[in-house]
Amino acid sequence: LQRRDPAMLASNTGEALPRLSEAGHIGADATDVLSDALTTQSALLQVLRLAVGAVFDAETASNALKDRLCRAVKIDDFSELCARLEAVKAAVSELRGEILQVRATES
Repeated sequence: LQRRDPAMLASNTGEALPRLSEAGHIGADATDVLSDALTTQSALLQVLRLAVGAVFDAETASNALKDRLCRAVKIDDFSELCARLEAVKAAVSELRGEILQVRATES
């Protein structure tokens, strides 16, 4: 892609997604899904980097940390956050298969 259209190069994913959409390389729905996933992941990672470093264990995490993670993505309940993450993961996996034309593997 970068050889065919150097304008698609971007220093970060947040910049690349709208460019790819505007150029017709990915659809508007895919852009929305991927942008939402990026925003969600970025917000959660910022909290986790400050709070725990590299390893997060939901089983041993404090309620305060779980609450902070929920607030970072404007979700009321940690179980709802977990369900949201599973939905985002499934949507991104499906798009990966469509865009790259590969089958997703189970994780």
